[in-house]
Amino acid sequence: MIRSKGFVFVILATVALLSWTQAAVADTVTLTGGSGYGPYQTGSGGEFTFIPSGSIAAFLSEYSADILTQTRDVVLVSNNFQTFCLEFDEHVSANGTYTAYLNDEAIEGGTAPGGAGDPLSIGVAYLYYEFAKGTLTGYDYTNPGRSGATGSSADLLQQAIWFLEGEGGSQNIFTAAAVSMFTDMSGAMADNNGAYRTAVLNLYNSDRSLAQDVLIVYPIPEPTTLLLLGLGLAGLAAVRRFKK
Repeated sequence: MIRSKGFVFVILATVALLSWTQAAVADTVTLTGGSGYGPYQTGSGGEFTFIPSGSIAAFLSEYSADILTQTRDVVLVSNNFQTFCLEFDEHVSANGTYTAYLNDEAIEGGTAPGGAGDPLSIGVAYLYYEFAKGTLTGYDYTNPGRSGATGSSADLLQQAIWFLEGEGGSQNIFTAAAVSMFTDMSGAMADNNGAYRTAVLNLYNSDRSLAQDVLIVYPIPEPTTLLLLGLGLAGLAAVRRFKK
């Protein structure tokens, strides 16, 4: 687990470079499967199924085969990943394609659109990393859309993510897991600072309006890419200008 905020920012800036340097063709993600959102989308939340393009496609190697293969109860192809929304009052459309930028926070975070950025909480980073690796205790990977005694796994994890991000949601077995990991609720809701290699994809519509912010696990950058830190920092600054 990475604890140094300065070093974490270097890593995130470098990873941001991987997306931003697609000068001619921006990285995109496209919703797919089921009703056009994914087979386990429930209500207004995830799991959502996205097909990535460009440098983001390389991130798929970080995901468990339980998520990327056809071992579940529906047909999933190997070029997609499963994710969850961070914002309650931002929305994506069925089969929509969005320009995607890597960041360490949700843009215009909070339940009221137009606010300041919302840094990712460490509890959410932990839960999503465990989910992506196929090791999240209590999650039904075989059929996360199947309702159990307390609800479906997909819905429960989405509700926990919203709760830990201050977006409403509800407390359940997954918020309890985050609290157990980080001592108390305030600890679980503290700034992630890059831990667990979990970042945010800021998704934009073709008219440059913000659509949603979703989660992704990123690989450890090669040491040589750290030499391009300056460009990575410029990329993060450009993303902030882009949203205006």
